[in-house]
Amino acid sequence: MVAEKNNINIKDIARLAGVSVTTVSHTLSGNRYVKEETKNKILKIIKQHSYEPNIIARSLIKKRSGLVGIITTALNNEFYSEIIASIEESLNPQDYIIIVNSSNHDPVKELNVFRKSNSLFIDGIFLVGSSIKYDYVEKYNYRNIPVVLVNRGCQGKSYPTVTVNYLKAMKEIVSYLAETGHENIGYLGWAKDTESVSVEKFNGYIKGLKINGLKKDDNIVFLKDDIMRNSFEEAYIFLRQSLSGKPAEKLKMSALVCQTDHIAVGAIKALNELNLGVPEDISVTGFGNTSVGRFSVPALTTVSVPKKEIGKLAAQTFLKLCGGKQGMHEFVLLDCPVIVRKSTRIN
Repeated sequence: MVAEKNNINIKDIARLAGVSVTTVSHTLSGNRYVKEETKNKILKIIKQHSYEPNIIARSLIKKRSGLVGIITTALNNEFYSEIIASIEESLNPQDYIIIVNSSNHDPVKELNVFRKSNSLFIDGIFLVGSSIKYDYVEKYNYRNIPVVLVNRGCQGKSYPTVTVNYLKAMKEIVSYLAETGHENIGYLGWAKDTESVSVEKFNGYIKGLKINGLKKDDNIVFLKDDIMRNSFEEAYIFLRQSLSGKPAEKLKMSALVCQTDHIAVGAIKALNELNLGVPEDISVTGFGNTSVGRFSVPALTTVSVPKKEIGKLAAQTFLKLCGGKQGMHEFVLLDCPVIVRKSTRIN
């Protein structure tokens, strides 16, 4: 007797179709050739009985669950969302299901999620913009599953990394400002631990000043102690507070380099409220080439980060690891062009 609807198993499908269990299995997996007539017959029976394969059982047999974890610092950040969407798009043809978890810049939560995720039956983990220290990745990767580091610096380590040459990109945008006549170039952002992208960007700003013969003026360097989670508002408030009591006519700053596009938009609002026009009085640059920068008023001069390419290369790296190259070492460092728009002017 055939099992009730939704309880039918692969043996029942084979018996109803008059074929072997192996043929049904090949039809479901697509790994082997099955005659079109036979395949259609099997698929018709599967549809009639609403058959769904036992994912857990199949995973145990294949030693592959088809589940991939992504841990990111900020899911509501357009920058990271584009990278994650690209990873998902690249892995979909391989039938992977993506599980995403955001820590909202909480390193303790991030580490706990990594530890728990590693104990689950998943095939690998992407750390996208994560702040988890490399040593912890090594320590808590209990099952030695593939881990791909995305948008962070860990050069010289055993886990593959796909990221951007942030130091070079920041040097280039500072050089662009210097070449267009700006000498008093400020900076707005935050600086955290030594492995973070924020530090690479700030170091790029410092090097950009040096190679152009300019000096860092601490009076126009605005570094917040902690991360700006709500970049628009926090950058706006922080810059307003930092400039409080400083008359606009005495502010010796012709350009302001911002750590992200979102920070730049918050900065423009603060400057406008202080009766400083952008770019008439102060040129402002962003970083990321996000939609908020493209549609801000004025549109932001920025660094265009290839977010889709980052996600695609990260997914390709993961698939190579799954192909047996567990010891593969890669450090993909992408360059980023400067995009000149209306928020900067020749000084």
